[in-house]
Amino acid sequence: MPVSMLIKESPIVLDQIVLNLNKASAVTKEGIKTTLQKLGPEIVKVIQAQFWPDHYYTGGLAKSVFYSTTEMGNLTTLEVGPTLKRGRWDAGKLLEGGTGPNPRAPFRPIAAWAVSKGLPPGPIWQKIRREGTEAHPFIGAAYNESLPIIEQAVNELGDVVVASIVE
Repeated sequence: MPVSMLIKESPIVLDQIVLNLNKASAVTKEGIKTTLQKLGPEIVKVIQAQFWPDHYYTGGLAKSVFYSTTEMGNLTTLEVGPTLKRGRWDAGKLLEGGTGPNPRAPFRPIAAWAVSKGLPPGPIWQKIRREGTEAHPFIGAAYNESLPIIEQAVNELGDVVVASIVE
């Protein structure tokens, strides 16, 4: 008989695998929650960086970027974004999507922004009234810049889960 290796099924080994897989499931659920909570502040910084320098006025929009995690059943979600309002309007949506013509555009806030940029307020106000504002998508750019951070966090979580299985 040639030199060989014999591997046999063992109920003890199978029982240990089942226990480790059950443990891995719990480790995965808790790990996802922890990973998302860790990612929140990092993605906040990425979104805030999208506003500088071109879309920075008072700093209010950047300061309003928040994150929260929510658990519903087996699902944990992470939400990251700005909360600032300009009057009754969501400032993030205004920047992200732009606006259509706004014949009732308020002069004072537009004038304050224009002056802060060294621009004449009247023509800008009139243009917003006639044409609206351009879209400046920042969420997609922030998502793309966040991908390496997310990938690293997921890889780290994977390492923890695998380690819990092979213990």
